[in-house]
Amino acid sequence: MQFGGYSSSRPLFYFGKIPMDLTRTLILAHIVTALFCAFMIGAGKGADLGLFVYSVKNISDGYLWTFVTYAFVNHVSIWFVVEMVMLYWFGSPVEQFLGTRGFGWFYATLVLVPVLIMLLFGSWFPGFILEGPRSIHFVVFVSFTMIRPDALFFYQFKAKWVAIVFILVYLIQFLAYHMWDELFYFFAALGCAFILLHRRGASGPLAITGWLSDKTGMSPSRMRTRSHEKRVARNQESVQRKEQEIDSILDKISEQGLNSLSEQEREILRKAGKRGGGR
Repeated sequence: MQFGGYSSSRPLFYFGKIPMDLTRTLILAHIVTALFCAFMIGAGKGADLGLFVYSVKNISDGYLWTFVTYAFVNHVSIWFVVEMVMLYWFGSPVEQFLGTRGFGWFYATLVLVPVLIMLLFGSWFPGFILEGPRSIHFVVFVSFTMIRPDALFFYQFKAKWVAIVFILVYLIQFLAYHMWDELFYFFAALGCAFILLHRRGASGPLAITGWLSDKTGMSPSRMRTRSHEKRVARNQESVQRKEQEIDSILDKISEQGLNSLSEQEREILRKAGKRGGGR
């Protein structure tokens, strides 16, 4: 089983001789914050970490940064090491699939959107507190299985079945202990990952929506056609706006001369010239 070790073709920077893609950068950030948390607790300042933990009370008190910082309130433990290994093994292939920028938006969505959903339903979960990444890195693992559902674990178990088993374990745990807030948060994060990967054409989500479309009577090709038509319409509108901008600039040149153009209008013409020259 070899999933880790992928690296972006264009690393963000080098840590010594190690090329640091976004996945490795996130791992480094989590390790640094875990050491900081350990130092704060050892210095008797552990209570101050509460300023970085998400809760409805913290948000109502104006601590809006906790929407993001909660994910980096880490505590050194064996489970933390497992999470970092999981992020290394499975985060890198997800980053390869989405690209560095896409993976950045993907990870930010997993951190931020489920919390916003929890806040929206805050009256249901008034005592909900988030400290640490919780289910985020497990969702990264599930995302890998959505991208490569037929990858083998231990040379015989397909990734999609391993993910389904683990999801069922999570579900049973949450239901058995009546952890409704954790259940809601977990499936909110999982839903975000599913939607984002489906939009990028991952095979797992497409297979699931294809199966659902067969059951509901709407073919996948029809669903894809509608989506494609919307994208084409948006692209055509964008092209038309750019053409209108260029036409108005050319009219201005013919009436007032080249020196009448603003710097912004000159930049528009330069970009149009580059696009035309590249054809």
